[in-house]
Amino acid sequence: MSIRPYSQLSDFNKDEKKYDLLIIAGNEQDRKTFKAHISILSTRSIYFRAALSETWLRRKEQYYVFEKPNVAPELFKVILGYLYTRNVNIDGWSEIAILKLLIASDELLLEGLVEIIQNNFIKSKETFILMQPIQVLDLVFRLESCKKLTLLCLKMCAADARNIFLHNPQPLEEEMLISLLRRDDLLIEEVELWKYVIRWGLDKHPQVDRDPTKWSADNVNQIKTSINVMINLIRFFSMSPNEYREEVRQYWRLLPKRLIKELQNHNVPLYNQKKKAESKSSPFLKRHNTVFVSWQGYPATDSELRKIFDGLDIKVIRPCPTQSSAYIDFNTMDSMIRALAKDGKNIAGYIRLRINASRLTFSSTFTIYK
Repeated sequence: MSIRPYSQLSDFNKDEKKYDLLIIAGNEQDRKTFKAHISILSTRSIYFRAALSETWLRRKEQYYVFEKPNVAPELFKVILGYLYTRNVNIDGWSEIAILKLLIASDELLLEGLVEIIQNNFIKSKETFILMQPIQVLDLVFRLESCKKLTLLCLKMCAADARNIFLHNPQPLEEEMLISLLRRDDLLIEEVELWKYVIRWGLDKHPQVDRDPTKWSADNVNQIKTSINVMINLIRFFSMSPNEYREEVRQYWRLLPKRLIKELQNHNVPLYNQKKKAESKSSPFLKRHNTVFVSWQGYPATDSELRKIFDGLDIKVIRPCPTQSSAYIDFNTMDSMIRALAKDGKNIAGYIRLRINASRLTFSSTFTIYK
């Protein structure tokens, strides 16, 4: 992992008689002093151009002294070598060590070095990213210069959403969780995302009782404030009526009034109202059959489609990660479903949905496959 070195600067780097700067990298347990040239570092790095002003430097005999305690010596050695030679050699480094170098390079505003490390990491550490997307994301999520790696990790998390949301012992960082909930390619049922958000909010307030029927007004406001952004990203209209009754109704005080009104308009049972008798559904639609969906735009609600859904335990399937758009063309989906049906697959139907403010509502396109 290197590019052609600048030999003249490399030779100049070896001439100790011309040094005028001492850089002390690392902390008390691991510290090393490097000799460098103010003119070269100031020319090649906007960070050092500002940091090496007399305001931040102190004199020690014939040298200026600059300290960087939060960058380990082994990392700074690579960074200094890059500034002089544009050469990078981290062969044999562990994944975590490379990520730490990436973080240090980002802090020092070395965009060229960040690009080299990031591209190499994506290319050579694909298995590690696949197996540990959360660990990588924890380190690079806030780095503006690492968007490429961040987006890849988010995509990996989306593909492994069930493991991330159901089996990851550590709660996700808030902004990371919000970024995931904004995605259209999470391979997990929407109700599981809702249950995770509730657990996440309760973990933030361990003093609040887990039983929502025992919450005071202050408790409701505490939880609601913590998860308000996330609530608006949950696609409640992709849940089944049973999921509403079992997982959403007990938390109705957390929901925005606007959303409660929309749910009521869809005959979704909230509050403590009596359970509505399930209506008879289409003979071709049975529980546990697969219903394929895609969505686009925002139309008026279709009452006929609501009748078909009422009382059915139907899962809305989000598009897979390979889809370039959340919307799947009807003819394409029609061909896919007919092909599956010929192979003996138990296909109930295809429903085209539309989306508004990240919430699904029903459209009028519906095809039943007998």
